[in-house]
This record gives sequence, C-alpha cells and structure tokens, in this order.
Amino acid sequence: MHTRSLRLALLSSLGLVPFGCRSEEPTDGLQLRSRLAQCVSSTPVPAEESPGGAVTRIPGTFTGIERCDNGVLHRPAPVTCSSGLPRPLPPAGDAGSASESTPAQSDFLYGDRISPDDPRACEADADCSQNPHGYCGLVDVGIGPGPGLLLQCLYGCVQDADCGPGAFCECGDPVGHCVAAGCRSDADCEGELLCAALVDVDACSREHVSYACQAAADECDSDADCPESSRARQAFECEVEGGRRQCIERDQAACGRPFLVQGSERLAELRSGDDWTGGVVTAVDVLALAQRSLAAEHWARAALMEHASIAAFARFTLQLLHLGAPRELIEASQQAMLDETAHAKACFALASRYLESSVEPGPLAMDAALDEQTLEAIAVLTFREGCVGETVAALEAREALDDATNPEVRAALGRIAIDEQRHAELAWRFVSWALARSALMRPLLDRELSRLEVELFSPAAAAGEAECPEHGVLSERRRQLLRRTAVAEVVLPCLRQVLALPPAVALEALA
Repeated sequence: MHTRSLRLALLSSLGLVPFGCRSEEPTDGLQLRSRLAQCVSSTPVPAEESPGGAVTRIPGTFTGIERCDNGVLHRPAPVTCSSGLPRPLPPAGDAGSASESTPAQSDFLYGDRISPDDPRACEADADCSQNPHGYCGLVDVGIGPGPGLLLQCLYGCVQDADCGPGAFCECGDPVGHCVAAGCRSDADCEGELLCAALVDVDACSREHVSYACQAAADECDSDADCPESSRARQAFECEVEGGRRQCIERDQAACGRPFLVQGSERLAELRSGDDWTGGVVTAVDVLALAQRSLAAEHWARAALMEHASIAAFARFTLQLLHLGAPRELIEASQQAMLDETAHAKACFALASRYLESSVEPGPLAMDAALDEQTLEAIAVLTFREGCVGETVAALEAREALDDATNPEVRAALGRIAIDEQRHAELAWRFVSWALARSALMRPLLDRELSRLEVELFSPAAAAGEAECPEHGVLSERRRQLLRRTAVAEVVLPCLRQVLALPPAVALEALA
C-alpha cells in the first residue's frame, strides 16, 4: 500500500521529521536471533503506548509491560495493578442549582459521545456490578451509518488470577485488562529468551496482542520485523507457525472531501442533465451488464461526493476568512475548490458513460452548513473532513489507480490522487495552525484520537465483495479496509506527532 509515502508527505508538509518509521530492509533469521538476545535494558510502557490497550487513558498509567532498547515488548514479572474504580462523579453544581443540571458521570467522562438508546447502555461505573472490576466504558457497536459509540459495562482485572489460564492482567486505565498469553513472565521462558508480545494486525487494521516465550528459531516479533512484499496486495506477517514465529506472506484485501453538516454527510441528488458533461457521452467499452451497472453506480456516487466537496471548500474558505487565517491557507482552499470542480466534471462524465445517459447534480441543501463559527469547532470539522476524509480519499485513489486499466478512469484517478493528497496537507496545516492558537484544541484532538481508536477496535460491518478494478471500482469490503489502514497507518501517527509538539514548535513548523 501507499501509506508510508502518504504519511511522510503529510508530515513533511508540516515541516516535521517523521518518527517511528519502519525499516524496509529485510531481516534474516540470524539477525533476528541476535536481536532477541540483545535486550540489555528495558523501560516500563505507559498505558497510552500499549498496543491493543484501552481507548480512554490516563497518561502515566503503567502496564507492567516493558520495552527493550531494541523495541521488543516483554513482561518481566507478574504485577498487581492499581484500580481507578469507581471513577469520580461529576463536580457538584453551584449552590442552589437544580440537581437535574448536574451532568451524569458518563457525560463528565466522555463528553459529546453518541449514545443511542440501548438496553446494554450504562451511565456510571456503579451500573456495572455483575462481575468484579466493572466500569462503564466506550465501545463501538456499529450503529447507524457511521461509528456507533455506546457506553457498555466492561470488566477488568488487577492480578493474573482474575484472568484464568492462558492470559495475564495488563495494567491500564481505569483498571487492568486480560491479555492472551502462553507465559506470564520472563522467568517462564528458557535462558535469556523473553515472554514477548506478538502483535497481529487483522484485515480491519485492529491490533490483537498476545504473549508467548520467544524461541531461538524465531524470525520476528511483529509484522514490523518482516520485509515488504514486492507483489500488490500481498504482505509479510509475523505469525506463529510450526512452533516458531515466522514472516509469512499473506493476501491482503485490498473520493473527495466529505461535506459534513451536523455530523452527517450531505450530497445532492442525481438527475438527468448534461450541464456537467457538455452533452457528449462516449460509448462504453464492451463490458458485462453487471460490471457496467457496478461502474455506473460507483462513478455516480463519486461524482456527487466530489460535487459536495466543492461546497465543503467554499465553506472552508469563508471560515478561514472569518478566523483571519493566513493568506496561504485561503488561497489553497480556493484552489482546492477548483480542483474538486474538475474532479466532479470527470466523475460525472464517467458516470454518464457507464449509464449511457448524461447525468448531473441537483440542488445541494445548505441549511445549518455554517453553524460552526468558533476556531475549535471549525478545526474539529476540518480534521474530520480533511485530515481523515481526504487522507482516506488520497489512499483510495492511489490504490484504485494501481489496478485500473481503462484510460479515462486512469486519467481521472491520477489527478484525484495528487489533488486529494494536497488537500489533506492543507487540512493538517490548518489544524496545526489552530492547535497553536487555542488551548482548547489539544483536548479536542485527543478526543478525536480516541474516537478513531474506537473505530479501529470495533468489529467491521458486513460488506460486499463485488468490484470491477479495471474500471476503478473497489469492493466495499476493500474500501473499508483502506479506510482503517489510512486511519491506523497515516492519520493516527500524524495526529500523535502533531500533538507531541509544544505549541510554540507547532506554530514555528507552520511558519
């Protein structure tokens, strides 16, 4: 995939030097065996850096896991975890205020979550008493068109005995959680070998962590130790096979800035008309009816999304003017609006070609579209539309271009891929600019980070497999994977690095 180059481009646009970049040099078994024996020293891993850990985190909570100076995660010895349960109730209201005005514990802890009515929902840690160490935690249950965030009772641990056989208790916030493990400490392993983590990233970009004793014949500890594949949609993964960890090659399932109003994507309706195509519809290539229908549906939706992106950038330009933003950002937003207009024209032409009839967009509703007027609200909206939406769009266009063979489709995707990356860079520059000017931005972006992590750790929704890659149509399942991959490998690493900068440095990076 193109995630590494996209991540580097976004960070470079902010003047930042990327960290944590994965080596692309292949490693052999001899090098790995030497590496496994070189854990000279290790440092405790805080909960916020632990793979597969809880989403809501208190910085400084340590897990009982340590990271070697060569990067290997291991568990030196069993520990007894501290518990933050029950967590604090909301501050009391002002004297004389009505009790109804005091927020619930869930509102106090999680803010503006999505909380649909559901019999499984909880409001406070006290609601979770079925088992020991219960608390009310945020999970994604996949309700509605986007991530469905719901508070449910979760149950943790404070010691290994709470987890039963085949697991140990990793400390965290607000309490420990059980992790699959074939060992509970380095002492369970022979010689200098460690009780080390094996991090498996599934097809939905979720990390699953387990622990086992290293073996002298191990080739790897994680996917990061394995070489890049030379074949499209193939990847080497570190897996236990034949009693040792090996790098095994596996198959991998392999537009435009969304116009969000009150959290929902807004599009015009498709109608007959030739205003966006000039009335010229060229004959479609010889193509089976099912494939032609699939391509027509895909490019019609892509056209409406690109059309909505024009509105998104028109609004963004007004918002930048309202905030007194730098001229460079305003000019880039105006250029992006022209880019999206060109994208929409190309997509409507393709949709018309596969439909064999000219189509165009109807009216696009604007009510409530300018409700966000504060710096913080505009920055959060820009993060969702641009830093996430257009980063995903850039990766999707690149991947579709790799497989497309139709010349008109390749021409459209080639421009879209380049432009969407530039638009994503603009969004990241604006968010960095906002971060340097408002103390409220950091906790808001922390919340966005947690929201995206919840999305990654949630089960993937059922999705169709139908695709027509020669004509730029990727299956819905593959598009879901691309979104999760973009979030996991590009958006979250970039956001963590931006948040790691002191405000003065963030401001200097944008200058």
